[in-house]
Amino acid sequence: METLWQDLRFGLRQLLRKPSFTLIAVLSLALGIGANTAIFSLVDAVLIRPLPFSDPDRLVMVWEDATKVGFPRNTPAPANYVDWKTQNKVFEDMAAITYGSYALTDEGEPEKVESQNVTANFFPLLGVKPILGRTFTEEEDKPGANRVALISYSLWQRRFGGDSALIGKEILLDGRKYNVLGVMPPGFQFLAKEVGIWTPAAFSAEELANRGGHYLTVVARLKPGVSVAQARTDIAAVTQRINQANPSWTGFELGSTVVSLREQLAGDVRPALIVLLVAVGFVLLIACANIANLLLARGAARYREIAVRTALGAGRGRIVRQLLTESVLLAIAGGATGLLFAWLSFSFLKQIIPESMALNAGVRIDAKVFGFTMLLSLLTGVVFGLAPAFQAAKVDLNEALKQSGGRIGTGVGHRRLRSALVVTEIALALVLLVGAGLLIQTFLQLRALDLGVNPENVLTVRTSLPRSKYSELPKRAAFYEQVLERVRAVPGVVAAGYTTAVPLTWKGGTNGFTVEGRTEGPGQDANSRQATAGYMETMGIKLREGRFFNQHDNAQSQPSGIINETMARQYWPGESAVGKRFKLGGTDSQRPWVTVVGIIGDIKEMGLEAAPKAEMFFPYQQMPETLWNMPRDLTVRTTGDPLSITAAVR
Repeated sequence: METLWQDLRFGLRQLLRKPSFTLIAVLSLALGIGANTAIFSLVDAVLIRPLPFSDPDRLVMVWEDATKVGFPRNTPAPANYVDWKTQNKVFEDMAAITYGSYALTDEGEPEKVESQNVTANFFPLLGVKPILGRTFTEEEDKPGANRVALISYSLWQRRFGGDSALIGKEILLDGRKYNVLGVMPPGFQFLAKEVGIWTPAAFSAEELANRGGHYLTVVARLKPGVSVAQARTDIAAVTQRINQANPSWTGFELGSTVVSLREQLAGDVRPALIVLLVAVGFVLLIACANIANLLLARGAARYREIAVRTALGAGRGRIVRQLLTESVLLAIAGGATGLLFAWLSFSFLKQIIPESMALNAGVRIDAKVFGFTMLLSLLTGVVFGLAPAFQAAKVDLNEALKQSGGRIGTGVGHRRLRSALVVTEIALALVLLVGAGLLIQTFLQLRALDLGVNPENVLTVRTSLPRSKYSELPKRAAFYEQVLERVRAVPGVVAAGYTTAVPLTWKGGTNGFTVEGRTEGPGQDANSRQATAGYMETMGIKLREGRFFNQHDNAQSQPSGIINETMARQYWPGESAVGKRFKLGGTDSQRPWVTVVGIIGDIKEMGLEAAPKAEMFFPYQQMPETLWNMPRDLTVRTTGDPLSITAAVR
C-alpha cells in the first residue's frame, strides 16, 4: 500500500506537470466513457432493470394474431378473452383493459383525464397496491354497481393537494358521482402514460359475448414454471377451438400470440439501443487508441527519465506499474467527468424511452450505473495504458545514457505500434461515419414520407364526450354539429371535421366484416373509424375514387362507407370497390349492408415505419351502437398559425 501511494502521488505530479496533455486526455476519455455511461443507463432502464410489478418475468400480453390481414398483434374481442380465460391451462389469472377518458368537474377548471377501465383482478394480477385505500372488488366490477374509482398519484397531488381525506369521498366524472377508493403509487403505469383514473370495466353479458369488435388489451400471469412458448401453444389450442365453435363469425381464421411484458414494452427500441451501445463502444475504443498514441509520444519524451530509473535499479515490472498507475488516474478523471456528461444528456435520453415505460423507467445515476462507470474507467485505463507502458519500459541503457539525439525511443516497434493505433482509429471512425450517414439518410427519407395527410396549419382538439350525458346519438349529433358550425365561423378557419382519432395517435380497434356475395373463404378484418363530413378535406386526405362524406350521409340515408386503397386492393382486387357492399359481422349479422361511396389514399395510421392496414370510415350518425369508436378528435385547418385560434375553439 505504501508503494501504491507513492505511485499515485508521483503519477498525479506527472499529470499536473503537463496540464495540456492531461486536459486533452481527460476530455477525450470523458466523451467516450460518458457516452457509454449514458447509453448504459438507458439500456438498464429499458432492458435490464426489473419492471415495477410482482414477479414481472411471469407477466405476458395476449393478442389476437390477424397477420393475414395486416394485424399481427390485434386487440382481442371480449368473447375471445372470455374463452381464453376459462379454457387455458397455463395462466394463474388473466385481466382485460379498455381505454377512455373522463371529464373531471368537481372543483376548479373542468379537466379531461385519460382512464383505463379494468377488470377487478387487474391490480392483484400485477401485484400492485395503492399507497392509500384499496382496489376494486368483484362486486364492484359488475354492471349497475356503485361507481368507484382509483386515481393516480400525480392527479392526487396536482388536483387535490395530496389530501388523504379524499379516500371515501365522491368526485364528479362525466357529471356522475364516483367514490374514490384509493391512490396508486407514484410512477405507476401500465402501457399508457397519461392515465389518471382507473374504474371497473363492468362488462355486461352482451359485451362479453361480442366476438366481432376487437378493442381489449389483455394481460396475464403465467403459472410458476410455465414458459412463454408453452403459453403460446396452449392459447393457440384454445383459439383453434374458438375457430371450430364459431365457423360463421365471418369465417376469419383467428390466431393468437403471447409475448412477455418486457418484450411488449421494449420490443420496438431494443435493436436501436443495441446499435447505440455498439456505437458508443466504438467511440470509447477510438478514444483509447487516441490516448494510447499520446502516451506513446509522451513515453518517447520520458525515455531518458525511464532509462535513469532503470539504471538505478527499477525493474521493468516496476516501471510498467508506475506508468499504468498514471493511465488509471487519467481514466478515473475521465470517468468522473464522463458521469457529468452523462447526467447532462439525460434530458435528451428520456425521449428515447418508450412511452409505455416513461413513468417507471427513468434514466438515473444509481449504484449500478456508478459501478459500471468506475469499472469501465479502470478497464479503459488498462486498455490504453498497457501497450504504451510496456513499450516505454523497453530501454537501451547504453543508447539512452549516451544522449544520442531525438531518435531515442522511436524504434521500429514503437513506430509500428503507433501506426497500428492510427489505422485502428481511422477504421473505427469510418464505421461510425458510415452508420451515421445511413441514419441521416433514413431520417431524411422519413421526413419526406407521404403520411397520406397534410398536417400543416391543422389544429387538433380532443373532446371526449361523457357517455352519461351523450349516450344517445341525437345528443352527440347535436354537439358535433354545433361545434363544427361555430368553429367554421371563426375567422381564419378553412375547414373542420371530427374523427375517432387523428393519424398516428391510435392504431385503432378493428371490426370483422362480410363482403356481399362471398359466403365462403376467409373472413375480413379492418380498422374501423367514424368521421363527420369535412374531416377528410380538413386533413388533406387524397380522394382516389368516388366521393367524401357530406351532410346527406345521416341516420336517414343509405348506410355508406369510405375505405382506403389497401382495403380496396385486398377485398376487391382488379375491380372498382365503389358501389360494392359489405356489412360488419358475419354472414348472419343483422347489421345493414354498407355501400362503398369513396376510396381514399392510404394514411400512416400505424406508424411511419409500418405498412398501412385495411381501414374503413363510417358516418358517425349511422353507427349508434359503437360508442367506443365514436368521434372525439376535432380537426381544424386554418390559413395561418393554427394555435392562434386555440382560445376561440376552446
